[in-house]
Amino acid sequence: LLFGLLVPMEFLGVFRCIAFVECLNGVDFKAVSHQVYNSVRLSHTHCNTSDQLVIKGETFKIKSTYVIHYADIIRNVIYNMFAHGIDDKYGKRNLQLNINITDEEVLINFANETDCDPIELNSIFAQKLNEGKSVFGEGGSGIAKVNKILKMDLNNDENSISMKAENGKCYTSVIIKLKGFKAYE
Repeated sequence: LLFGLLVPMEFLGVFRCIAFVECLNGVDFKAVSHQVYNSVRLSHTHCNTSDQLVIKGETFKIKSTYVIHYADIIRNVIYNMFAHGIDDKYGKRNLQLNINITDEEVLINFANETDCDPIELNSIFAQKLNEGKSVFGEGGSGIAKVNKILKMDLNNDENSISMKAENGKCYTSVIIKLKGFKAYE
């Protein structure tokens, strides 16, 4: 049954093939971003937040070979915001989730509240980026793993991640260059 009609199985094979070919041509950036954010948010049922992911700029198609890697980047960063962020006095997790799409790059700026010592936290961020290892080795989901995905899996040394703690907040910035990342480039 397709759209309420009885359809021969041969047609369904063609329909699946068309959907597969569309996926090979690229996947919508905004759709993937929102799907990953909502998936992580819903999996953290102990965290109460009404904050939404804000994406400014024109959407585009991500090359199909990079979709899984982009999803890993966003999932890792957002997961860590929920896992390591703190609740305000009303029991709510306040997150800032902003993505700007320009002609040349995607600028991701996220922030969450923290009660960690900023000097200690910034030292850990610098150490992990310099070592190239996550806290838990390859299996971790921290800054070093995201950095590896940005540079190696997305195949662009100009991509970057930075993290900084100050004034009770942890700021994460990710830059993804569109050249090579965007389908039809």
